[in-house]
Amino acid sequence: MNNSSPQYSVPPKNRSQLRLTLGRVFYTWRRYLEWIFPGKQYAGTIQTEHNLSNRVIAHKTPLLRQLRNVD
Repeated sequence: MNNSSPQYSVPPKNRSQLRLTLGRVFYTWRRYLEWIFPGKQYAGTIQTEHNLSNRVIAHKTPLLRQLRNVD
């Protein structure tokens, strides 16, 4: 049991079916409009070459394991 952060149980708010439908439509169209009219810039430049010098993780898992008495 992890006691580092307390767990609070907050019940979900009851929303009407109209509110749920309108919210879904609103946020879906807002996302579509953000795709069409980009206001946010996620990258200043796009690199064509992969110059990644910092390795995050590596593994040496054998993909084919040698089994005894098996071809």
